[in-house]
Amino acid sequence: MADLPGQRLQLVTQRLDSLSQVAFDPDRFDQTPQRGVQFGCRFLRGVYAFFELLLAVNDYGRAAAALIACQRGLATRGGAAGVGRATTRAVVAMIIAVIVLDAVFAFFTNVFDL
Repeated sequence: MADLPGQRLQLVTQRLDSLSQVAFDPDRFDQTPQRGVQFGCRFLRGVYAFFELLLAVNDYGRAAAALIACQRGLATRGGAAGVGRATTRAVVAMIIAVIVLDAVFAFFTNVFDL
């Protein structure tokens, strides 16, 4: 296998030498790519954290919907009319739960700057 870090170091050294030979300040050019890479890494970490939080919120929303649907379904009485009422009540409760969970997670993401 080739020594990739060694080759990369040699390439960077050659570029800095060539910049100094044509009267450019190599320090001015040396820091720019490094800052860009650091910014890119921080940006990707932020994107990963955002999607991780989004998936967690999605999982909590699904769990809340399943719990509400099960509770309303098990409490159903009165035949077909009772099933219709229970379904309507379950849907309304799920919509309210989603709005409340969304508000709670929005509050926490703003407070903790996530």
